[in-house]
Amino acid sequence: MKKIKFTICIVVSIFFAVDYTSAGWQGPTVIVAGSWGSNSGQFGIERGDTGDEFPKSIGITISGKIVIADPINETLHIYNSDGSLLRNISKPVPHMWWPYEVDAVNGECAVVGYVEYTHTFNVTTGALIGVANNIGGADYLSDDCTKIYVKRNDWKIYTLTGQLLLTSSERPLELGQVQTNPLGGGKYRITISYPDKQYFLLSDSVYMTYMRDAKGNIYGVNSGGVWRFNQCGKEIAELTIPSGDKESVPIQGSGGRTLALDVDYGPPIVARNGDVYAWRKTDFKYSIVKWTWVDDPNVPTGPDAPSGLAVTPSINGLYLTWTASPNDPGCVTKYEIARSTTSGGVFSTVGTVEKGILKYNDATAEVGTQYFYKVRAMAGSEYSPYTAEVSGKR
Repeated sequence: MKKIKFTICIVVSIFFAVDYTSAGWQGPTVIVAGSWGSNSGQFGIERGDTGDEFPKSIGITISGKIVIADPINETLHIYNSDGSLLRNISKPVPHMWWPYEVDAVNGECAVVGYVEYTHTFNVTTGALIGVANNIGGADYLSDDCTKIYVKRNDWKIYTLTGQLLLTSSERPLELGQVQTNPLGGGKYRITISYPDKQYFLLSDSVYMTYMRDAKGNIYGVNSGGVWRFNQCGKEIAELTIPSGDKESVPIQGSGGRTLALDVDYGPPIVARNGDVYAWRKTDFKYSIVKWTWVDDPNVPTGPDAPSGLAVTPSINGLYLTWTASPNDPGCVTKYEIARSTTSGGVFSTVGTVEKGILKYNDATAEVGTQYFYKVRAMAGSEYSPYTAEVSGKR
């Protein structure tokens, strides 16, 4: 590809008022923006006959810092979560096209990798904390920023300085081992196993990558979108990355005429809090945009509800039984029993039982009092809807 290096600094007034919202994501919002060039606050581009080279690789730290690899300007740009520039990191080796890509980001660290070099930085301080040679870059970084995972034929785990710790033919369990089973009718059963938990997804798609956020939700990610599943494997949101966008730019001195520019978006990057980031490019501007995840308290995101609640008098109280949530066994961790003295009134929790236990004796029920009960399933901190109310009197 023939390439011509441009340094452009053009000030334009761009009206970006399109709002793409899907399910629980709101946005996109422009977090970082700059023109093309080599000065502070600008981003490098080389325009070619068949395509352009520009910052295509980004990463997001656990605190929301944005890491941008700019190989044209040979700089690693670090921005705070509010879009302010934290620092620029210059290349530590005399290598063209450094940093070509951000291979992995985790915690507050980022790995810049190529074939013959792998550099790990603490992006908060800017310090180079690890140099490994000829390990082939990186695919993942451990949560504590001490180990690099590389997948070529086998999986290899290295220290930040390139000491080989482990070779395995299987994907490390801590990264999430994925098994996909076609069910017919365009449906798939996807099992994702971590050391502490298994997830069972029922999906219409198979995804390029999977990740887990800090709250235990699972994301299936393809180049054009993100699907969010809760702890019980239920799909609760889908975000489609825009394509074919146009942006109107006023032409100065033209009597109000505008120029329609093509807008390109990069693949989605899911942060640990569930927000989604992507680069955005026009002929005149480069930016990082974010879709912010917003929980809806009116939409249950936990397991499916139990059913068949019944109450009968017992020797020393009122005895409740119910049918298990469809997610037990599965993601259900407990059942919560709530009680009120009026139908539709204020309910208070009177007890919980572990998963798999489908009965509860309310020994605090007083003789002669009519009580109303309902039960819901729990998956960690998430809840199912309640069962229908039932009543009983001791």
